[in-house]
Amino acid sequence: MLQGTLSSDAGIRRDAERALTVAESQGGYLVALFGVITADTSHPMVAGNPAVQQSGAIYLKNLIRRRWSMGVPLKHAQKLGDSEGVSSGGGTQGIPENEKAMVRAHLMEALVRCEPRVTLQLAEAMKIVAISDFPSRWPGLVEEIMKNLLSLDSQREYAALLALRNIVKVFEFKKPDTSAGGEDPRKPLNDLVETTFPHLLQILHRIQGEIIAGTGDLSFAHIKQRFICKIFWSSTQYTLPPHLLHNPDKFQNWVGILVHILTTTVPFVEVHESNDELLRLPPWKTKKWIGHIFHRIFQRYGDPKHIPDGENPLMTRFSRTFLNEYAPVITSAMLQILSWHQLSPRITNVAINYLEASISTAITWQVLVPHIESFLTKVLFPILCINNEDLKLWSEDPIEYVRKSYDILEDFYSPRAAAGSMIYSLSKLRAKKTVIPFLHFCVQVLDRYLDVPMDSPEKEIMAKQKDGALAVIGQVKDRLQSKSDLRVQLKQMIRVHVLPEFDSNFPFLRARACWILGQFALQPEVFQAIQFEGPDDSEVFDDPAILGPAFEKVIRSLTDPEFPVRVRAAVDIRHFMTNPQALEAIKPILNVVLEQLFSLVDEVDNTDIVTTIEEIVDRFSGDILPYAVPLARRLTQLFLRSAAAGEDEDEASLAAVQCLHTLVSILQALTKHDPENSDTMCKGIEEIVNPILKDMFLDERMEFFDESLDLLSTLVYYQDEPLSPFLWSLFEAMYHAFMEWTEYIGCMVAPLHNFMHKGNSEFLIRQSSTGISYKEMVFNMISRLLQDGVEENETKEIAKVAEVFILYCRGHIDEYIPRIVELSISRLLHSANPVLRVLLITTITHLIFYNPVLSLGALHAMQMIQEFFTLWLAHLESFKRIHDKKATCLAICAIFSLRAEEQPDTVRQAYSHLVRALVVLLQRIQEQRNEHAKEGERPVFEGCRIPSTGESDVGDDEDVEDDLDNDLRHLIGSSAGATSLVNREDEMLEMEDEGEFETPMDDLDELLYAADVIANAASNSLQMVIPGLEDMDKQALQSILQEASRRRSSGM
Repeated sequence: MLQGTLSSDAGIRRDAERALTVAESQGGYLVALFGVITADTSHPMVAGNPAVQQSGAIYLKNLIRRRWSMGVPLKHAQKLGDSEGVSSGGGTQGIPENEKAMVRAHLMEALVRCEPRVTLQLAEAMKIVAISDFPSRWPGLVEEIMKNLLSLDSQREYAALLALRNIVKVFEFKKPDTSAGGEDPRKPLNDLVETTFPHLLQILHRIQGEIIAGTGDLSFAHIKQRFICKIFWSSTQYTLPPHLLHNPDKFQNWVGILVHILTTTVPFVEVHESNDELLRLPPWKTKKWIGHIFHRIFQRYGDPKHIPDGENPLMTRFSRTFLNEYAPVITSAMLQILSWHQLSPRITNVAINYLEASISTAITWQVLVPHIESFLTKVLFPILCINNEDLKLWSEDPIEYVRKSYDILEDFYSPRAAAGSMIYSLSKLRAKKTVIPFLHFCVQVLDRYLDVPMDSPEKEIMAKQKDGALAVIGQVKDRLQSKSDLRVQLKQMIRVHVLPEFDSNFPFLRARACWILGQFALQPEVFQAIQFEGPDDSEVFDDPAILGPAFEKVIRSLTDPEFPVRVRAAVDIRHFMTNPQALEAIKPILNVVLEQLFSLVDEVDNTDIVTTIEEIVDRFSGDILPYAVPLARRLTQLFLRSAAAGEDEDEASLAAVQCLHTLVSILQALTKHDPENSDTMCKGIEEIVNPILKDMFLDERMEFFDESLDLLSTLVYYQDEPLSPFLWSLFEAMYHAFMEWTEYIGCMVAPLHNFMHKGNSEFLIRQSSTGISYKEMVFNMISRLLQDGVEENETKEIAKVAEVFILYCRGHIDEYIPRIVELSISRLLHSANPVLRVLLITTITHLIFYNPVLSLGALHAMQMIQEFFTLWLAHLESFKRIHDKKATCLAICAIFSLRAEEQPDTVRQAYSHLVRALVVLLQRIQEQRNEHAKEGERPVFEGCRIPSTGESDVGDDEDVEDDLDNDLRHLIGSSAGATSLVNREDEMLEMEDEGEFETPMDDLDELLYAADVIANAASNSLQMVIPGLEDMDKQALQSILQEASRRRSSGM
């Protein structure tokens, strides 16, 4: 059967795979499969065809993933640290325990004996088994790993490291937590570290000695070195293990050997294309991991400023020790390797990132200062200049050049992006001795370029250097704009060195000219309302003599013969959109510009170009109406093409997402500027985007699920009833998607609201083809996620759906009210989450407002009236939103409006408390609204001032205290220490001041509503309790009537 899965005949492969699936349910199947995989290569079953064993190993891994932990959901497995998860699907039963025991007993030995192509699959299978079974059902695993680790047999040592690497990954992201009095979830990892790290350190020293001596299999040695570095990385991912935290000398030993490996030179290698080829060489892979380790430890654990008050004293001690003893040594090591003539791009990126982190602490900055001039001019500057490799790609494959230039992931690993980031940080924090002299160097480069004749062979060399100089100037634009004397020089620089390059013979300088103008065009938006010291507050592009020619040249570059220049212009146009002069210039040629932008995205999927299109739609929302339909059609075509590009095409995926955002912007523009025709236009656009929406629930479209639902929600919101059958079909599809993917409920709240709001009359009567009403569908969703044990975030989202359901369907869902009350109360009693408790209490108040008789009756049947009222009134201080306060006021009024015989006696016993709560909340609502009104009158940037960046420079012997330090100290520190990163929802409720959606409750004035109930006390239950109220409570009721009368008479 395994042989058949390798056949080139699709029919044979299909039959073999079907036979394997059928055989899964037979006893002994797993044992037999394991036997084939681990058989000696001379065995008749696999002789001469090792691919059979590889196929079997892949099948075994997938089988274990599907059936080892039957019933363990994917998201639970991911919490345990498995990136791929353990699915509960596939197969009808779990693997028998005796077969599991056999796998656990022989898996380690299989890693030793099998071919490399098989061992990688088995190691992954080991991780999946460990998620479920280690350490409780696999206690002997550590002993097996140690036995092989200490065997002095190279193959066994390799297998042990491979196994250890996969086991520690299981615990990599587990949070330390002993709050419940149980065992720390990281204890198995901490025990592993304690047992293995001393031996790993010894092995690392031994291997490094072999590498330096040139003995043994060096390639194999480098691979084992890299495994040990990965084990160290995963073991310190979330926090430092006690083995290192409690024993500074042990950490010192690790730093010593890692620095030694990092700074050991690598023999020069002749590369054919670029230094990217070095990425595949084992020594550079190891150095890359060491660089990542040092950078993360420095950022997360190595700066005392990032350790929160009250943190573990050992973590504070570690941080100080690292900063004072190890960080300077590592900084020197990073400077050393950056001086090498040949360097892997990834290690270049990591080293520069580490040095950027070194800027803010005095002790590491003092290591950098003596070298800073040569570092900037000889290391960073050449990286920022366009090079021969770039130009070769530009010439041979301009579309790939564009893709690579705008790829976010490329930036993450790019030496050029790291160099630009470091220069930016220097300009913000240590500019006086760095950026200011460096700018003089860049100006000299610009002047030398002018001096070299065009026909000189040196001209191209200087052109590349000019590209780098302009890149530096763009990176430090904030510094240049913040000082009046520099702004004057900047204007001159643009006139002399930038605008002429739009006619340059070097296409890359034409592209650079677009880029740098775009960088400075951003500035007016940032600095518009901010005070500056100095006499000259003018911006670069406040000068029409610069703005007009600059913008005209960028627009003209849309038709440049070079594709990368056209793309650069398309991306940078949007930065001018904050300037009124630029908007006026583009308006007459709006359709031409849009056509040019779409012609570019027809050639390359580029998120930034689509963002420019979206910016134009937003800025010209009143002018794009004639183009709305063709725009929507082009965006739909672009989305379909980009979405079909595949999961690995990140730029295409981002472009597809941006298309959906722009479609939403078009719909919003239609309703804002042409409300009379918006319904007709929206229905026309609905037909255009039909291909997007009809497939939005397919697995391959899940990447765009959130944005697709946003488009659906917007379409529904901006249309009048009746909604189309197509839209209602999507409501049903969304319901079925929910039943499969409840974790996506947060994305579904808005469209569910809009269907119930904008299509209300249809929603109340519609049924599916199977006879289930839409009301029952929503109730099923609510009841499913209000159950105990459901993820709290999912319950929070469904509470919002319940609110909309209750308020929009008043009088039409009586049959569901008791069950929703019951579920809400049960979940409320079992939840300690303060945000969720407020949402659940508010849900119950909506139910009381909906129908107090039904809701109170359900509470009475549960014997929960007194307990709920106690909880309700105890949470009044937790109601931060006006929305929650108003819901309680309306619920109290609904209770007061009942006749005495319509409510249980226990309710009347709480009347005095309810009266006081009503009065207090009405007063607080008014105070909160008054405060919001005052806030609305304040300037957006009131009190905001950015000082001259010269003031922000600190001495070489001082640490930088930037604005983020205090704000992020707790978050960063929590990650650094033994305290887990958690949201302190009991300290700050992450909720808006108002409800998230429109509801019928919004139109009710809670004060007038309360006054009407009080005024009609003679006909409701309030008349029975008023005489027994204390004078203070009677006066409070009277004050409500007086305020209502005043409000009515004043027309408020």
